[in-house]
Amino acid sequence: MSIRIKLLLAFLTQILLLGCVGVIISLQLSSAQNRVDEIKHNAIPSLSQLNDLSVNISRYRILQAMHMASTNEDTMVDVEKEMQQTEKKISAMLATYTSFIVGEVEQKDLNQIQRRWPLLVTQTQRSFLPYSRTYQYERALSAYRESQPNYDIIQNSISKLIAEKKVQGQASADQAQSATKVALSSLLLVLALGFITSIGVGLIITRLITNNLHRVMKAAAAVEQGDLDQHVPVQGKDEIGQLARSFNAMLNGLQQAQQERLTYQATLEQRVVERTRDLENTMGELKASLDARNELAATVRALSTPIIPVRRDALVMPLVGLLDTERSEMLITTLLNTVEQQHARAVIIDVTGVPLIDTATAQSLLQATAMLRLLGAQTVLVGLRPELAQTIVSLGVDLSSLHVQADLEAGINSLSTLLRRDRGSRAVKLSDTIPV
Repeated sequence: MSIRIKLLLAFLTQILLLGCVGVIISLQLSSAQNRVDEIKHNAIPSLSQLNDLSVNISRYRILQAMHMASTNEDTMVDVEKEMQQTEKKISAMLATYTSFIVGEVEQKDLNQIQRRWPLLVTQTQRSFLPYSRTYQYERALSAYRESQPNYDIIQNSISKLIAEKKVQGQASADQAQSATKVALSSLLLVLALGFITSIGVGLIITRLITNNLHRVMKAAAAVEQGDLDQHVPVQGKDEIGQLARSFNAMLNGLQQAQQERLTYQATLEQRVVERTRDLENTMGELKASLDARNELAATVRALSTPIIPVRRDALVMPLVGLLDTERSEMLITTLLNTVEQQHARAVIIDVTGVPLIDTATAQSLLQATAMLRLLGAQTVLVGLRPELAQTIVSLGVDLSSLHVQADLEAGINSLSTLLRRDRGSRAVKLSDTIPV
């Protein structure tokens, strides 16, 4: 095999190696882009729709409480219209979310929601609304409690779907990052192999040229050191001339290959920068989505502590769900500001929707009562169920400073007596302070 053929084979091998590694890099970058597209088209929209679904179901529950607290038919009609609109919206969301389902676990959670939601609507329409329209508060409250398990199961299933979608989004992001790392590693491998191949070609040329061809050896030594800007000035068509011309042709080919490699390297670096920027944009969108979800959660917490005026000087605050430290602080702040703004003299706190009252919750209620008393307002606690009363007694919490009534109706009826007694007590204290 002649020297020319050997040099040609070495050159072609180098080009083939560069091409193979380039294909591998392209496949890895394509895989990373597919994972990014999966996050953009599945994880982000599905999380947004799940958050909207959770907010609307919580709003539907709050509308039930507002309907039961309504004192005139016009308000009830408006609340019922809004409930019907919410029902349609939730049903439409459940129908469209099917396209985001991935796997049997998510399908099971969605089926649970689709089964429980019609049951919740049926209980509301057949039991709760008829009793609430006729002011049968005890029966309406009983129907409201009976539907609580369906509501809890729906919200738990939504929480599971949100957690599963977060896991899927994180997995896709990790895979995209892994694919990008593989592409960068492949790029480094291309540079290393190209360098090694260049050195090998130089060694082959050196071994093929005899000691009598000093100028060719000198040029080959320069090539071995990486200096490709060489030319062997040999004339003639003899064997030495042919060898020199082949050597010069090989140098030209190496120069062209090096230029192509540098160009290809620059192109790859630009593509990596673009893909990295796309990933950063995607992560920014994910962060914005999480921020929006946190804002929605804050809105839900704010909606879960509504304050409803029942008289010119009296307010009702129905509580739903567990009271943690953050929510208790928000409740007290909102309540104090509303009492000050509306000059209320009495506040009814309805704990019917609170599933558990522990020591921290009881202390929060006592603190709120003390602060309201400093503002000149009396506090009435209603909606204590037997199991809550047993829990409070077993904890040793003293609620004797609170005015306690059985339900919201009894609390509203006791306002006149409580406020009259409060005015009388203030009059006595005032007369005791006036000198005779």
